[in-house]
Amino acid sequence: MLSNCQAVAQQYPAATSPRHSCFYVSPLCLTSQLPGSIRTLTDQTDIAREPAGPSSDKQRVLAALRAATSQQHELTHQLMPLSVNTVSRGDYVAHLGILREWLGQLEAWLQHFSDGPQAAHVVSPVNRLALIEADLSHPCVTAQERIAMPPANEYLNSEQLNWRSRSESAAYRWGVCYVIEGSQLGGAVLYDRLKERLAPHPLDYLALGRGTPGKRWPAFIQAMCAGLDTEAKIQEACRGASDAFAHLIELVPCSALACGKNAD
Repeated sequence: MLSNCQAVAQQYPAATSPRHSCFYVSPLCLTSQLPGSIRTLTDQTDIAREPAGPSSDKQRVLAALRAATSQQHELTHQLMPLSVNTVSRGDYVAHLGILREWLGQLEAWLQHFSDGPQAAHVVSPVNRLALIEADLSHPCVTAQERIAMPPANEYLNSEQLNWRSRSESAAYRWGVCYVIEGSQLGGAVLYDRLKERLAPHPLDYLALGRGTPGKRWPAFIQAMCAGLDTEAKIQEACRGASDAFAHLIELVPCSALACGKNAD
């Protein structure tokens, strides 16, 4: 029988292969339409409310990014290990294993640039991978729970699952970083929901977003919208955001599906 992940992938086949098309536009889905699931990336409709009173240009940029990624955004929420109704530490370990591969590939690519979102004045660098490794190696994680974790660099021998950017422009990278930064805010929401259930694990990776999200996110959005000052750049950013989501979706079946976590 097909797992939930496989069934959803078949229902939305375009979302798993976005390199063949620019965008996947659909109406934004509401949290209430996914009963019982814990959203794994922050709801970008809520993200867009910060900072308050955005200009029409800022609204245009954020609306374009939301529209370009809305279907992939919802698909991600359904596929990731923390989308199950009763989350365990094993689910958290599997979730981190996927993010480790995703972020590792994206950040290895992003570190070659020093302009756009990689300019020193935009936001302070964050070592997310170090926090992921610390959480994966925490003493309270058992050997059985580590079975759910894909080995480091599991995907590097598969050309299909390596990050393949379609551009190196600053605008494209703004879109990629928009997804990365948004996931950090989503982690803060997950931390509040899971800290007691998964105790004594400190959930340091999720807690990262609780520090200064009120300052970091508005600063990022302000810099991004200033950098996306033409329609062509906005569309390029949408391609980057769509590709970043798509690559995360590509990695899920090779890890979470392998352990049959969401099997019917």
